Amino acid sequence: MPVPLFPAYTAGSAVPDCKVQLRSFLLVGKRDAPLKEVLPQMLQVFSFLDKTASAKLGEEKAISKMPDGSIACAHDDIAQVMDVLGEAVEAAGLVMGEDVTVSLNFGATSFFISNTGEVGSYAYKPEAEGEPVEADNWADWVCELLDKYPQISSIEDVCAEEDYETWRRVRQAVEARSTPVLVLGNDLFKNDLDLIRTGVAEGWAGGASLQSEKLHTLSDILDASTLFTFLKPKASRVVLQHRPGHSAGVIEADLAVGIGAWGLVCAPPAPLSVSKYNRLVEIESALEDLQAQGLAHLRPWQSVYEEEEAAVAAYAEQVAEAEQG
Repeated sequence: MPVPLFPAYTAGSAVPDCKVQLRSFLLVGKRDAPLKEVLPQMLQVFSFLDKTASAKLGEEKAISKMPDGSIACAHDDIAQVMDVLGEAVEAAGLVMGEDVTVSLNFGATSFFISNTGEVGSYAYKPEAEGEPVEADNWADWVCELLDKYPQISSIEDVCAEEDYETWRRVRQAVEARSTPVLVLGNDLFKNDLDLIRTGVAEGWAGGASLQSEKLHTLSDILDASTLFTFLKPKASRVVLQHRPGHSAGVIEADLAVGIGAWGLVCAPPAPLSVSKYNRLVEIESALEDLQAQGLAHLRPWQSVYEEEEAAVAAYAEQVAEAEQG
């Protein structure tokens, strides 16, 4: 079953005077736990965000609400945002890093700086008051951020759209760490099937965040997701975005389960989004009933990870033997 992701904080260019250039912060529910337990917990955390931000920041910072339900505030640095998220999770009686994790959408194209020195050189500047980070050192900076905040479970658009070489370096560095973090592309792939095919072949990212309203047809969504989820020996992951506004409905719940999505970005609590939550619970309950009858086989994500790691190790051994032979 897909894990729910809730937009929590908006930063970057969308928020005047915000010194944090990363685009947004999302809260991620606990994987492999029953959705009928996870969804109420996430909604409870969501309800504490406003109170926690107001109490922590006082009257120093103006707090506003974005259309996606997230909070917008002109924060000074990433640490300030992570502190507020951690306190909201704690206020809900949950443990950050265990019951709830964080997904960071860098939106790195917006703070990509070209020609920082010699012609052809470039850098990233994720915080307005910090020094730019040269692209050659960007993978190290990202890994240091992940080491500082082990509650981060995924990162999205961590490099500029067409900075493909840095994408590869970041993915390799992140996936080499002992703690798994998913590297997703959204702006990178532009919901374009040709770009997705090229990116999968060249290993730009470990998965994609797909927007159903931009892929237009069910066939395109299935084609795009299959390019990731059928990879062997280790598949990439897909996160499905909810459709905004009046068009949002329950179909993404069925679609996310059907394509084997790693996650489903959910809208803030509202009649249409609550219907989507309920549909996810209904699907989970129906699959559990089928499993009890021996008609379906539900696997926890942890067993998928373990099986893939074993397959990767076996594949590496085969390659080594072939090279020696």
